[in-house]
This record gives sequence, structure tokens and C-alpha cells, in this order.
Amino acid sequence: MHAPSSTSLPRLSFGVGDRFAHQAAAQLAAFERLEGEGVVVAPVWNKSNREHGFVGSEPPSVRAAAAKGVEERG
Repeated sequence: MHAPSSTSLPRLSFGVGDRFAHQAAAQLAAFERLEGEGVVVAPVWNKSNREHGFVGSEPPSVRAAAAKGVEERG
């Protein structure tokens, strides 16, 4: 997947969140499919602190789930 440079972002972005930390691989697959069709979209994490409190997650656990999704997708 194409990563934007630190000085520029793609024209399009899409807010993502994995409330229960089980959909990271599926969300990544969707972005890969878009890129395969020539549409580069930057994922923007939008999980609020309120949501973290509601489901009992923390930013590090969500980051770990995202890393696992990347590993699953190879």
C-alpha cells in the first residue's frame, strides 16, 4: 500500500475506526482495493476517547490490533 510522504497527503481521506479491534485486516483490504483501482485514500483514525471508555480499549491496544491486521494482510 502506498504511504504518503511526511510532507503531503493524498487528496482523499476516509475516517476509520475499529470499535472492537476485530476489523483491521478488512479495513486495510478495502484501502488496498481502492488503490488497486487507482484511488489513493488516506485512512484517518477517528476513534474517540469516549469510544475507548465505552469498549474498554486504549490507543496502544488499538495500535496493536492495526499492526496485527497489517501482518495478516502481508
